[in-house]
Amino acid sequence: LELLVEEQVKSEDMFLARAWLLRRNAHLLNLPNHFGIYDEEDSLSLLKTVFETKPPQAQLKELADRISRVKDQGLGPEDDLSDFHLRNPVAGLDFPHIYHLYQQRLHQSGNADFGDLIRLSVKLLRSFPEVRQRISQRFRIILVDEFQDSNIAQFELLSELYDRDNYLCVVGDEDQSIYGFRGADVNNILNFPDIFPQTSVIRLEENYRSTQNILEVAGRVVEHNSSRLGKTLWTRKPSGAPVVFAQLEDQNSEAQFCAELLKDRDYGETAILYRM
Repeated sequence: LELLVEEQVKSEDMFLARAWLLRRNAHLLNLPNHFGIYDEEDSLSLLKTVFETKPPQAQLKELADRISRVKDQGLGPEDDLSDFHLRNPVAGLDFPHIYHLYQQRLHQSGNADFGDLIRLSVKLLRSFPEVRQRISQRFRIILVDEFQDSNIAQFELLSELYDRDNYLCVVGDEDQSIYGFRGADVNNILNFPDIFPQTSVIRLEENYRSTQNILEVAGRVVEHNSSRLGKTLWTRKPSGAPVVFAQLEDQNSEAQFCAELLKDRDYGETAILYRM
């Protein structure tokens, strides 16, 4: 990045890295070049000003979450929000109207929020072809990691940055897509070969961490998922111990079960993984 960007951006300053495109062209969107970037607390404070009577804090947070999610889908207040509103209703409130007022006041203040960094970048590139051409000529190689966790707005930005003369590589695993509740859209990776027809799909199927027994069990579980490109994991490691699945009544039973499994083993070679 430091070699490609004329105004070098320090790697540790991610705010600058993400806002660089907008800051360079802010005047085209009627924003000041040094606009502020609202965090969650700033957005909540601004959202309060939309109401004559302050709603409960929980409702404010719900509205802020809806605004963040709708921006993750690349939608602005000027877009048709009826489908989003039906799927994500906020009881007793006109979300499209609230979103419009929030964005209006945010823009009037000369600031943007996190969701705008991508949404407005897409708007900029679509509205000003000369900017899009200049950017695509500068960044000839585009690499996106963890692509299964990308959302619609991020995919739209990628599509605008890409030019057929550029090199584009995305890395991801549709079987590890677990952030749909945060706005990730697994269809981005599933439909990628169709949207970019010259794509070469390289399956990285050799596993370096797990034993063959673990991989076979994992494969049998995930094969029931219809939304996948498909792959068969394998390893050079030995088969290893068989996988045990146990359903227990409570945490005490779990602890006792683990103790029995480990009583004749070397504790230094044992790990227990759990989720809170």
